[in-house]
Parts: sequence; C-alpha cells; structure tokens
Amino acid sequence: MKTNYTILITLMFVILFSPAHAQKNKQQTLDDLFNNNKEIYFSFQIFDRSEIQVLTKIISIDNVKGNEVFAYANRNEFSHFLDLGYNYTLLQHPGTLLNRSDLKRGGGRKSMNSGTVWDFYPTFEQYVSYMQGFAANHPAICRLDTLGYSTDRRILLAVKLSDSVNVNRAKPEFFYTSTMHGDEPVGYILMLHLIDSLLSGYGTVPRITNLLNNYQIYINPLANPDGTYAGGDSTVYGATRYNANGVDLNRNNPDPQAGPHPDELPWQDETKAFMHCDSVHHFVMSANFHTGDEVVNYPWDTWNKFIQMMPGFSL
Repeated sequence: MKTNYTILITLMFVILFSPAHAQKNKQQTLDDLFNNNKEIYFSFQIFDRSEIQVLTKIISIDNVKGNEVFAYANRNEFSHFLDLGYNYTLLQHPGTLLNRSDLKRGGGRKSMNSGTVWDFYPTFEQYVSYMQGFAANHPAICRLDTLGYSTDRRILLAVKLSDSVNVNRAKPEFFYTSTMHGDEPVGYILMLHLIDSLLSGYGTVPRITNLLNNYQIYINPLANPDGTYAGGDSTVYGATRYNANGVDLNRNNPDPQAGPHPDELPWQDETKAFMHCDSVHHFVMSANFHTGDEVVNYPWDTWNKFIQMMPGFSL
C-alpha cells in the first residue's frame, strides 16, 4: 500500500512538473534568442506543403525549397511556433550576409547623376537629399510629398511625377512603393533609378513624356526606413525585415477576409501613413516591390479564384 502511494505521488509530481519545466525552458530559449534581437531568421522541415497554410499565419515565411522552410519571427511569433514542436535551425540574418564595405561600394559619391552606374546603398541622409534634389531640379514635373513618419520618426517620402504636378487633374493615379521589408533593399534602389529615368527622359523620350503627360505617378522608394537602417542611418548593414517595433508591415494591413488587424497587432505608424495616403487618392493601380524569388500574388493574398479564372495562369 505504501509503495502504491509513493508511485501515485511520483506520477502526480511528474504530471505537474513537466509542463512547468517545459514552459521554463521555452522562456529561457526566447530570452536567449531575443534579448538582443527583434527578429530571428531560421529554417525547418515540413512533411507536407499544406502545413504552410497554417504556418504563414504564425510566422513570416521567406522561402520554401522542397520541404525546407525559411522564415522570420519576432518573439511572440516564435513563441507560437515553438508550441508546434518543429525542429529548427538558426541561420545568419540576411541583413548581415554582406560586410559593410561591400554595401558601401562607391558610397563616397555625394549626388546621383543621370546615366551613372550607381552601385551603392545610400545613407539615410543621402536618400532624403536625393528625393529633395529630384523635386528641386525638376519643379515643373516633380513634387516631393511627406506621407508621414516611421516608428523611429524617420520621414516617409514619395514623389509625384506629372506634367500637372501641382494640380490634381482627372488623370489616372499610379502608386509604386518598395522595401516594406527593410532587408529587401533592391527595390529601394531601383525606385530611385526609376524616378531619375522618368525625370531625365521627359521631353526627350516619347514614351516617358507620354506617361507623365497622361498619368500621375507616385513613387515611394522606402516604406520601412527603420528596418533598412536598423544598423544606423549610415549603413544598410544589419537591416531587418520588420520595423522598429518588430512588426512585419506586410501583415499589418487590413484584410477583406481576416479583418482590420489580421496580425492581431495595432496599426503601426508606417501602416497608418500609407492607409491615409490611399484614402486621399484614387489609385487605379499600384505595385509593392519586394526582393527574392519570382512569385505571383493573388488579390490581398486572400483569394486565388481571380487568378484561377485568368487564362494561362495556374498556381
């Protein structure tokens, strides 16, 4: 009888202690990973690609190769991921894969001249200066607008390009924005080049002249400056996918099916700035540039029936 009683007490202790011990280990893991990081980059294996439909609501998936998933997560997201029991491998953050000298190649140039080979990422100060210079050098067809400010109070800028730049006429409005994910800066640089090309080609290149005469084009090269310049205003080394609050801005927008807060987080300052911009314009089309593998997105990433009905498209 005494033996049975001892066994019963032991089993009760194990049952009560195991979850508490596991929770303590989980919190220690989270502390170790996120004490000095707002986000981590990691990989793990799945058994079936259908698992992605659940996982993409928990973590920010970057790529999938076969059954290997590459993803980002902040502390809260990774906490939910750990509950699923996947084995994972921590990876070097993409924002630190190139060294500082590679990223600053050619960075001694103080201005961007039309037609030059521009092979470096500017400092944040240079970026603002370039945007101001576009408007100052082409006041008849370029206007600089402030959309708002980021979480860390960096200015969010866009230029308007049109032959009626200071008047809102009944012309279709187009909006281009890039680098919502701060460590995807290729589009950031390409949008600066696009602005430069449109301005320098106006009046000499018929196709560009036609565009600015008949459309109103808005271009925001850098939607997440806090992520891109997480390592400081002088370098894109250490750039992060998320913003200064550790929030994936790509998931922080209203969704027609998931509701106004699909990530269950408050709208970030960046999100509110772009929502306001959209509310005061009537954009007939827009493009949001990311960096990575070639993909086709269906509307809002919510419904794919529209794409499925289009001839020649398959997912």
